[in-house]
Amino acid sequence: MLDLIEVSRGMLTASRLDPDPIPVRFAQTSIEKTTGQAPHLLPDLGGSLANDWFANVLGLPTVWSPHLYAACSQHAPNEPILKSLLREALLAVRDCSGI
Repeated sequence: MLDLIEVSRGMLTASRLDPDPIPVRFAQTSIEKTTGQAPHLLPDLGGSLANDWFANVLGLPTVWSPHLYAACSQHAPNEPILKSLLREALLAVRDCSGI
């Protein structure tokens, strides 16, 4: 059985990090080298992600890797992912991680 617990709507807050620290610049350079395209830098993340725990509670910079496209219907029952984008995203993450 599942118990539902009501929580405050502000449980996951938005976060904003300095877009110029070394890890961000490293990831940008690595992604551009791997994909041949400059990544879009979004220093703000909405509250629907748990990023505030990493950024605000633990003080860790975070980098979210690209793997979707504008028309993907993210989280829809029929959410597609293009093989070409999946391959590009995996290569970009691999190269950023140094594996």
